Amino acid sequence: MSRMLSGHPWTQDPSAHADPMYRNFTDADLAAIFTYLQSIPPISNHVPDPLAPVAVAATERE
Repeated sequence: MSRMLSGHPWTQDPSAHADPMYRNFTDADLAAIFTYLQSIPPISNHVPDPLAPVAVAATERE
């Protein structure tokens, strides 16, 4: 069975391959990104309330 590797640079899995674009960022690059993100206003994003689960009849599951 093949194992899917994460492409996320923040993963703790040492066998995962980080995207080269993120892996090569310098501290100055990261500081610039952080400064930019801090400079833009936050968006308003209302998260809807969760929906109740729907009961499934036993005959539909088979």
